[in-house]
Amino acid sequence: MKISFMTFSCPEWDLDTILKRGKEYGFEGIEPRAEIGHKHGIELGLGKAEIAEIKQKVRDSGLALPCLAVGTNYSASDDDVYRQAIENCKQHAILAGELGIGLMRVFGGLLPEPKEENREKYYDRIAKGLAETGRFAHEHGVTLCLETHDDFCRVKNVAEVLRRADAPGLSVNWDFTHSIVCGDEPKEVYPLIKGQISHLHSRDCKYKGQGSPWPVKKLEYIRGDIYQDWEYETVGLGEGDMPVREVMSIMLAENFSGFFSLEKTDWKPEFSLPRDAANFHALLKEIRGNS
Repeated sequence: MKISFMTFSCPEWDLDTILKRGKEYGFEGIEPRAEIGHKHGIELGLGKAEIAEIKQKVRDSGLALPCLAVGTNYSASDDDVYRQAIENCKQHAILAGELGIGLMRVFGGLLPEPKEENREKYYDRIAKGLAETGRFAHEHGVTLCLETHDDFCRVKNVAEVLRRADAPGLSVNWDFTHSIVCGDEPKEVYPLIKGQISHLHSRDCKYKGQGSPWPVKKLEYIRGDIYQDWEYETVGLGEGDMPVREVMSIMLAENFSGFFSLEKTDWKPEFSLPRDAANFHALLKEIRGNS
């Protein structure tokens, strides 16, 4: 298992700065988030010379680009918007392939209201879009990883839509923070996606509300206020209430060799990134020493 960070941590840093500081801080990879104005420059429209320059910079840094994060989702009710999302995903898959990035993060999206009535129809629609883009990405040497996010925060929902898609080029990005806040228990849900996880996302959080941090009833769908009682920007990895050690232990026991990618919003990256990298390596050493 290796550690990377998404560029949400440092949206104002250019690629040279990200690579330089990422190496200094103890990271092994970076995960660029495309489409939202981060300054890394990895976006659609790059020419061959620009792609070659980026690849050389990454090689020289000794870091990896394990995943390209995009905002594609497949839940639009409008057919034109749905097709635009699919075509956008395909264009980013070409870019990822040209850059030698093996994974690309996507979303299932939010189901239209009323969610329960629309569930069956939209699960099939989302699965169809995933299957089409997964096959296309696979042809370009890229695997899409569907994140536990939006109305697919629960692991069982991601597992179900991937079962329906049943296509090459698809895997899971287990953002276990989203999953756990909605009520998933790692040991309980891991078997549902065992062998399908290609990437991990997380950020540790500390509960600041009243009573138990865990929902009395598991949430089927994400709520807009889900994180209002959680502090995550300033909490170091392994220092909060998320079962980070437990998830890392599960994945290490299964010989997971991919990346654990920190996804945090911009909050003093010069402080938080080296702290979290050091915490990760300490946790890794501790878990391996106890196994």
